[in-house]
Amino acid sequence: MKKAIFLLSILILILNACSSDDNSQSIDPLIGTWTFYKSFDNNVEVPSEFCDLKDTLIVNADGTTSFVVYTHESANTCEILDSDIGTWENNKDGSYTFVFGEVTSIFEIIFEGNTFYFEEDEGSSIYKEVYLRN
Repeated sequence: MKKAIFLLSILILILNACSSDDNSQSIDPLIGTWTFYKSFDNNVEVPSEFCDLKDTLIVNADGTTSFVVYTHESANTCEILDSDIGTWENNKDGSYTFVFGEVTSIFEIIFEGNTFYFEEDEGSSIYKEVYLRN
């Protein structure tokens, strides 16, 4: 009888562990730290400068977000061009809303492995930015 109770206890622990793993999948895939990887204009890769690869987007589970954009100032020196703190929301339709100050932007974000990208229709071209998870 003790052996049956022991096995039943182990089974309950295993089932609880599995259900905990299932809950972790509900974490939004956008949460984390992302670094600019590359961009495309009409499916042609746009050459990136050294400092572009330092651009960072941080997305927190509490709905806050921040970004830092760098610019090339002199030989191998990058300076912060822009940075801000804002909020984000998953719209549950593949799009996300970002609010930085008075500016609200909505992007459809596509996740592929450890990257995400979004595209913007700029009239005469489609611009695409790809970010890599740190």
